[in-house]
Amino acid sequence: NGEHAQWAAQRLRAHVLTDKSEQAKAILIECAVSDPVALMYVNPARPHMVWSSVTPMILPGFDDGKVDKRDALVLKAIRQAGLPIDAVESFTLRKAPFWPGSHHPQHYHRPDYLSRYPAWHVHLCFHVPINGPLAIGAGRHCGLGLFAAVDE
Repeated sequence: NGEHAQWAAQRLRAHVLTDKSEQAKAILIECAVSDPVALMYVNPARPHMVWSSVTPMILPGFDDGKVDKRDALVLKAIRQAGLPIDAVESFTLRKAPFWPGSHHPQHYHRPDYLSRYPAWHVHLCFHVPINGPLAIGAGRHCGLGLFAAVDE
């Protein structure tokens, strides 16, 4: 529920964060998000919130062209991202982007190790509140599978 993160943020605010060798690495500052575009990525959670991929989600395996296998890989990707599977209400996959300005999955550069895996744009609804930002799929650590909240 974010209680521990809030406590840590209060205790560490304006302190220099160091690594094990006492080298300064970061300083935690309070960041009030008021930019409407930024809010789409870090929107406060609410039930039945819908998220859509801005960049395509890379499936963590091959679907062999089978819908059931593809759907199971989507759920696997959600679980690997640390999100609760039982929170998923529904999802829709398609090659066409949901967001204006996004592109077909084949138009995104992917690292070689992800180049053969299927890529889809995803429209995802949770029946419980899930906080952003959301990055889901095998490419979530390199800018793929980034989601923004849909204002419905």
